[in-house]
Amino acid sequence: MRSSFPSEQNNRTDPGGRGAGCGLCVKACPRGLISLIPESKVVRVQCSNKDKGPQVKKVCSAGCIGCGICAKQCESEAIEFSGTLARVNPEKCTLCGKCAAKCPAKVITPV
Repeated sequence: MRSSFPSEQNNRTDPGGRGAGCGLCVKACPRGLISLIPESKVVRVQCSNKDKGPQVKKVCSAGCIGCGICAKQCESEAIEFSGTLARVNPEKCTLCGKCAAKCPAKVITPV
């Protein structure tokens, strides 16, 4: 598992290379915005904020606005929604990049 922040200093992906992948930060986050990413997952939505549209952008510049355009582009049906938050299912994702190309908020990125 790895955290969701890239770092060139190590194989983990967190600011400053301090994360151990233990999940304590996930449990400690009062808004539930931090998640660990499985090593097999290669595409992700940058922010886990579950607010929609303008509300998410007030608190997270990398937040999914819940528009659903990405899911309409995905031929392998790898984009799933939890409320208004898009998730990429790594088991279904073919890495075609169509979802990322069409995302108006530009929040779908390779890990």
